[in-house]
Amino acid sequence: MTEQHHGPGRPTSDQSAQITDRIVYASWQVLLDVGPEHFTVNRIAPVAHASKQTIYARFTGKLDLLQTVLASRCGMIFVEMLKLTDTDDIQLAFTDLARRAVRSLTEPEVRMVDRLVDWIDSNLAEGSSFPTRSAVYGQLHEQVSRHLFHAMEHWAIIIDDVPSAAAFWLDGLIGHIRGLPLEGVQWDEWPSNYTRYFLRAVCQVPQDLGPSIRAGR
Repeated sequence: MTEQHHGPGRPTSDQSAQITDRIVYASWQVLLDVGPEHFTVNRIAPVAHASKQTIYARFTGKLDLLQTVLASRCGMIFVEMLKLTDTDDIQLAFTDLARRAVRSLTEPEVRMVDRLVDWIDSNLAEGSSFPTRSAVYGQLHEQVSRHLFHAMEHWAIIIDDVPSAAAFWLDGLIGHIRGLPLEGVQWDEWPSNYTRYFLRAVCQVPQDLGPSIRAGR
């Protein structure tokens, strides 16, 4: 079964967008089954209920399609993983952020995203100046930097070098996650300890806030 259009002529812009979304979603399902190495347009067509001609009209090939799939999945992951909890306690806010990051980045689907990043980087044109992994890291770094700027406004703390502090946060978090076993992950103790030491390391706290780094407005 392939895509059907009701009425004569080309599909409307809404219909075209729906077809593209269906292809991207079907591609993710195929990717989860076979991995990027065995991913082909032939496998996608029946799952997406779209002809190969329709797929190639929207994507130049496998690499272009998988780059779109990666952008879509990263957007979903980042929205959930990088929300800062609305609380008057900075320790709780960043502990929750670290905990959700650990949970998100150890999910099987996210591990597939990690494989996909490696595959795309290995298949980029020689001499590409901006590898995909660097781009993904840059998006994460930008979001964490925003949270730190927000923290300075909301909790009246001082961070001398926000970009370096954001890199410090991410590098420690990613390093911890890469070293985790698939089972027996400590969800609560590590995020709390990590956040406490991070805040002590990067934040200057006005005297009136006290050692707990706690304040509300």
